[in-house]
Amino acid sequence: MLGMNLLAGEAQSGQLAVKMTTILRPQPKRQHDSAFPLRFAPKRFSRSIESVVLTSEQRYILTDINESLNPSTRLWYVNCGLP
Repeated sequence: MLGMNLLAGEAQSGQLAVKMTTILRPQPKRQHDSAFPLRFAPKRFSRSIESVVLTSEQRYILTDINESLNPSTRLWYVNCGLP
């Protein structure tokens, strides 16, 4: 199913989690204040990263981001005194 993902914590209970993406769209200048010129549009199903066409350099950056978000990597940074 498109946009349906089984999260690790929900795998045991058998519940499916739907991941949604919030869409922000610009408002016409006459309808917004300068603090927040965007409006919320209806949410959409999140797209699988496998469905996105990336160059090898972009894939490398994505791999690097995923590695830095890994809990064990985060612990290493904390142990080294890095934010």
